[in-house]
Amino acid sequence: MKTALIVLAGLVFAHISFCRSAIRPASSTLKLTHFLQIHKNLVEHLENYIKTLDSKLKVINEALVDLATYHIQFEDDKLAIISSPVGSYSLIHHMQSDWTHWQLFLQEEPGKDELESLMSKTKYLPMEEDVSEVCQGISSIINAYYLLPKDIARGSFLGKQYMYSLSPLDCLRMADYSIANKDLEKSKQWLQVAISILENPSYIEPLSPLPHVSIANVYLKLAEVFVKQRK
Repeated sequence: MKTALIVLAGLVFAHISFCRSAIRPASSTLKLTHFLQIHKNLVEHLENYIKTLDSKLKVINEALVDLATYHIQFEDDKLAIISSPVGSYSLIHHMQSDWTHWQLFLQEEPGKDELESLMSKTKYLPMEEDVSEVCQGISSIINAYYLLPKDIARGSFLGKQYMYSLSPLDCLRMADYSIANKDLEKSKQWLQVAISILENPSYIEPLSPLPHVSIANVYLKLAEVFVKQRK
C-alpha cells in the first residue's frame, strides 16, 4: 500500500526533517496536509463501514433469540406442532415467508455507500512519484548529515526522537531506491536494518492487508547487493 511509507512514517518525518535541513522539501506542506486529511477520511469511512456491519449483526443476533425460542418450544414434542392446525400453519408460513426474507436480508451488501465513498478517495492517494520524492528526501538527509539508515528507521534525527518509525517494507523500499540510484552501500544498510527488525523477537507483523516482507527474500536481495559490490 502506497500510504504505508508516506502517511504513516516517511512522508511526515522526511518533510519535517528536510525542511529543517534547508534542502528542497520532498513535498509541500499543502500536499502533506492534504494527504493527512485523506488518511483521516479513509479511517472515518472504515469506521462507518464497521458500524453498518455491526447493525446488521445486531439484527441477526436478536432474530436468533426468537428463532431459538420457536425451535425449543417444539423440540421436546415434535408431534405437538404437527397435530395442531395452527401450529402446522405457523410452521409452513414461517418456512415459506420468513426464511425467504432472511435470504434477501443476508444477500444485501451492508455498508455499500461507505465502500463507494472509500473507493472514491483512491484517486487522491499518493502516487508513485510522491513515494520517490520521499525516498529522495530521506536519502538526501542521510547524505547531508552523515546519518545511518538504522537511526532514520527508528525515527531518530540529530539527537531527537520522533514518534514515527519505518517498517521492514519501508526499509525495503528505501533499499530499492538506493539500488536504482547505484548507491549499493546504502542499499546494503537498509536491507540489514530490515533484517534486524524482522529478526527482533518483539516484532509483530501488522494486522493489515499490507504485503508481508519475507526475511528470506530480504536476505536474497542482500546477497545480490553483495555480488554487485563484488563481495
